Amino acid sequence: HFRVGNKNVKRIFVDGDTVWVGTSGGAVRYDTRTDEYKLFDVKSGLLSNGVFHVGKLDGRVAVGTYGGGLNQFDPVNGIFTRYVNDSKSASSLPNNYVWSIFTDSNSNLWVGTGNGLARLNPDTGRFISFSHRADNSAEIEPGLKESAFDDPSNFVFPARVHICEDEIEPDTGGNQ
Repeated sequence: HFRVGNKNVKRIFVDGDTVWVGTSGGAVRYDTRTDEYKLFDVKSGLLSNGVFHVGKLDGRVAVGTYGGGLNQFDPVNGIFTRYVNDSKSASSLPNNYVWSIFTDSNSNLWVGTGNGLARLNPDTGRFISFSHRADNSAEIEPGLKESAFDDPSNFVFPARVHICEDEIEPDTGGNQ
């Protein structure tokens, strides 16, 4: 067994015999068969210890962090792939505060951030962002109507985020 001490538990993800626990001190991988655990934090590859999302994406463990972007851990080779905001690139993650991650039935990867929603093209590693623009009220606000996803119970909206009445067309990125 392991203790998280004074760390807040933000998310628990069960993957067979492995339990991932996202905390304010990193992500813990716990093997229920062997009772062994490993902490993943900034010392072992995460870009931030604050973890808000842990889940599975294409055989890798996706870790959404508070300020460290999206980190994907490959359990086979033990390497993290990181997606972070680059202020010089419109196709990067729009914000490094990653609250939620969801894969829809068309294999689109949606990432809820502190600056709106983004869809990742896994082939290119580029994002298309959907966020509110104060100068153009016709553009979508952060968040989506729940019916925009096949199973909205899998997508966690961050606190203080307005869920608007628009839906995004997954193929074109336009509002429906």
